[in-house]
Amino acid sequence: MLVTLSTSFAPSAPSALPLMSSAPTMPTIPTLHLNGTGGTTLVEEYKAAYEAIDRAIDALAVTTCNGRDFYPQGPDAYYRAREERQQALQKLREAQEYVELIWAGISDQMYEREQARRAGR
Repeated sequence: MLVTLSTSFAPSAPSALPLMSSAPTMPTIPTLHLNGTGGTTLVEEYKAAYEAIDRAIDALAVTTCNGRDFYPQGPDAYYRAREERQQALQKLREAQEYVELIWAGISDQMYEREQARRAGR
């Protein structure tokens, strides 16, 4: 199930693009080149981001969401809270997928470079 995320824009950015969209598109992958950040650094950073989101998903999934905590707000409050929690978890999963795609794209470039280097011998 794909949940539509709200489109957030960076403040003070005249032509800012939405940070996330519901359309399943490939993110813009950093290009590895001599003047850019090293591939190993990027892989380590995106791996760390992926793992941090994974921990956030796990932490949110085990937080208490009990009907007793919501009934004073009315009969629908618990169900609304549960749905909001599911939406939050879905947003985290979408962010994790975004990070994973970039991580994989960088890793692919590193692999292709290594293959080209070996072929050049």
